[in-house]
Amino acid sequence: MKRMLTLALGLALVLGLALPVLGAENEVVGYALYTEIVAEIDDHPIASYNVAGRTAVMAADLAHYGFYVYWDEEAGVAYIWPGALKPGGMTEETPDYVPRPPEGEVGDPAYPIYASNVKVCVAGEEKESFNIGGHVMVYLSDLSAYGDVAWKAEEKVAALQVAEDPVQLALNRLEAELKESGLSYQLERYPGPRGTLAVYSQGGTPHGSACMMLYVDRSGQQTRIDQLLPDYGFGPQYYLAPRDIFFDEALNQLTFITPVHSQEGDWGDTRCTFDAGMGKIISMVPLEAPLEQWQVTCSSYDGAAIATQQPMYLTVTRAEGAYEASVSSACFPSEKLNVTISSSGVVISESTMGLEPSDPENLYTKVEAALRQLGLPDVVDSDFAYANTDSQRTQADRYFQVTKNGRAVSGYLWWSRGNGHMDLNFTFDESIQLETGDTVALWVGLPGEV
Repeated sequence: MKRMLTLALGLALVLGLALPVLGAENEVVGYALYTEIVAEIDDHPIASYNVAGRTAVMAADLAHYGFYVYWDEEAGVAYIWPGALKPGGMTEETPDYVPRPPEGEVGDPAYPIYASNVKVCVAGEEKESFNIGGHVMVYLSDLSAYGDVAWKAEEKVAALQVAEDPVQLALNRLEAELKESGLSYQLERYPGPRGTLAVYSQGGTPHGSACMMLYVDRSGQQTRIDQLLPDYGFGPQYYLAPRDIFFDEALNQLTFITPVHSQEGDWGDTRCTFDAGMGKIISMVPLEAPLEQWQVTCSSYDGAAIATQQPMYLTVTRAEGAYEASVSSACFPSEKLNVTISSSGVVISESTMGLEPSDPENLYTKVEAALRQLGLPDVVDSDFAYANTDSQRTQADRYFQVTKNGRAVSGYLWWSRGNGHMDLNFTFDESIQLETGDTVALWVGLPGEV
């Protein structure tokens, strides 16, 4: 069967005919030599040369052998990715290159190699490359992130057999290395939306048991997440103990909790966020540290009880050992209400469905009418301002209250609206942080009610 191969996307995206030569372009630093060795990719021959005793191929040619070759002109970097990442998908094509005798004697110079600032990245990792005056070469063996490279001595063939899945290839190689080490080990795989996380441990190392985390992107790029944590003692792999591992598909981020140690001290359990696209840990927050940014949303669909004649209440807590805030209890006077409480304020959104009137017997409708009488700011007003008078604040406290650990939280009320909904907003005068055990409560009702 023919392998599904990529077609060149065009000079704007693919290393077509030439690359710009950067740096001291007239300085010759070596030579690519003619060779009798035949290079193959998936049993298809590809033009190759001898560079410092190793087999090298043109990066541009790889676009016809199942790879997506992207030239970032601004950065001066050529990226070689699996063909599956090529915009528009893959197209079936069979390379038509036929090996032929070298134009010169084997070992003679075929091209001069010039000093250059051009870089080549394979699976996100920079590899040694050689600019020959408009084209760039890479070693065939440096494509091993995408398949197995073998030397067939009798045929004088250097062959790359490309794997269908670079993620599976990398993880299978990892497990084989663990087995060959002779040490006891454990390996767990956590598939994500665009790659897979491997958490593995080894016992009997020179410094005791060690735990590592390897993330392999679908591009083949590999990141040792444990090596991104603060260095301490014999290394972060000796304190790493990840749990609560979670992939955020929308943000392409991975979060986990682990103890963290550093030269400055013990962080305790820490929530770490790894950005898979950037290949970096973008956040490390000790669980004992206050939550500075938090938000919860609740409606009847989230389990809030409905009692039309009872005051609205909602309590938010940060439980012992938890990083996130969560709703601990809720009761609403209407199914049309959705409440969001965050570190900056409260938004009560009432679905009006455009023309559908509110239920006059609903308690929230009565509270809404009472607050309207106070003349609170409304975004549709020409003189709208984010402020309440002292009188408005005092009167509003009879109908609308927010407390933290039983103490009143001050702020100002105002109205806004959207497509099919009316919103009552309460913006805190100062943002609220949550420490372990803290409780924030919202109450909306009529004077004298509990």
